[in-house]
Amino acid sequence: MEAFEGFQITKECTLQLFREMLRSNDYHPLFSMGAFDESTNKIIGFVLNNVKTINDKKTAYAILVATKPEYRRQNVMSQIFAEVLPILRREQVSIYYTETKRNNEPAINLYLKTGFHITRSVTTEVTTTNGIRQVEQVELLLNL
Repeated sequence: MEAFEGFQITKECTLQLFREMLRSNDYHPLFSMGAFDESTNKIIGFVLNNVKTINDKKTAYAILVATKPEYRRQNVMSQIFAEVLPILRREQVSIYYTETKRNNEPAINLYLKTGFHITRSVTTEVTTTNGIRQVEQVELLLNL
């Protein structure tokens, strides 16, 4: 949860809600990746993915992407994507997409730099301890 520090939604999330969200999004650990601080061996950033077939195309979805605040803007996620993209290609995934908050310019810039492009604006419903919230986001897509 430290990786989501600064995002209001995490103050409204429990570990149980987090687990349910991963389960409902078909989280797949074999296609997910994390980065670790070598001195502490603690996780500092991660991308949690799912992979499934949609319209006869093997498709990956980045369910969650996060970096601990003290490691942000140090290319952690760029390095993670540099490692995970070849794995997805090797597994013949042809489309990789994700969503991020519409006002999260650092994340949007990271995705664009990685090769994603914005496909549309979406409103996503998120279950929190305070009930269901709507979050304004953009959807981004990368053809592999």
